[in-house]
Amino acid sequence: MNIPTFALIGAASFLGGTARMTISLCVILVETTGSVNRGLPLMVTLMVAKWVGDLISHSIYDIHIRLKKIPLLEWDPDEEMTEVKAEDIMSDHIISFYDVDRVNKIHIVLQKTTNGGYPIISKSGIFQGLILRSQLISLLKERIFQENPDPNFRVPVDINIFSKDYPRYPSIDTVKISVPDRNKYINLTPFMNQAPYIIQKNSTVDRVFRLFRTMGLRHLPVIDETGKIVGMITRRDLVNFEENIKEKQSRKLYHNNIPLITHPSDDMDNFPPDIFPELSSFAKPESLSHIMKLEDSQTNVQLNSVVLETLERDKMEPFFKI
Repeated sequence: MNIPTFALIGAASFLGGTARMTISLCVILVETTGSVNRGLPLMVTLMVAKWVGDLISHSIYDIHIRLKKIPLLEWDPDEEMTEVKAEDIMSDHIISFYDVDRVNKIHIVLQKTTNGGYPIISKSGIFQGLILRSQLISLLKERIFQENPDPNFRVPVDINIFSKDYPRYPSIDTVKISVPDRNKYINLTPFMNQAPYIIQKNSTVDRVFRLFRTMGLRHLPVIDETGKIVGMITRRDLVNFEENIKEKQSRKLYHNNIPLITHPSDDMDNFPPDIFPELSSFAKPESLSHIMKLEDSQTNVQLNSVVLETLERDKMEPFFKI
């Protein structure tokens, strides 16, 4: 027995099963050991480890993504997304700015919210464009203000003010606004994105998903037939919708696997042991009459269980704590 080879294969299988790495890990291990002869057994080991890992759980990277709640979308949309409209998942609590707005209002909104982007609307409510939070902070920091709300007035601005703090823009708490500057205005028209991706409220979530997936969007304004903004969709909204679909599917599958036992003649031996393992070794009583619904506190699945009438007479211990 070649102990070093077995140790290498075991370490490769462990890493391949947790990280789901195959070709790249095989190349790394072959280059590290300097033995090309171990390439084939390493590749077979890594493939088997990946297949087994996929059947058991998610990879360690997917687990950390879920723990940190990073809004990472799946590769393909779910089938149920074709039946749901954009207005059903959008956030209708819209925080927007006018094309020319007060400095004090912008500063307070940035302090009270954490949105990454804000829609710009006209006085009549028509959607004009989208501006990022980082841009607004840079405008406040550099004091790009004007005395009056004239939309045609332009303050000379060096475009480099938006990139010099990249990628870590300062917090809004570090930006101080003096009392005289609070009543001044900022013309947001030259700085906003005047042609962002938008979508109609009646569009399907499937189309919304493909826009986010293919174009790398972070915000998607939702408008109505008149061009007024009615909501915003973010990656977080799509991820939450995907998780709700998966949860409903798992609950439905779990519920469909639970048989209903209504009579002593029903076969209790066919009760799925992975759902309630105690039933596999429980002796069927002769007198069963009542059915009681017990609610699983973890999955909220109602499980039909049997209540024994003759427990006291037969001195039998119940398998449910009622």
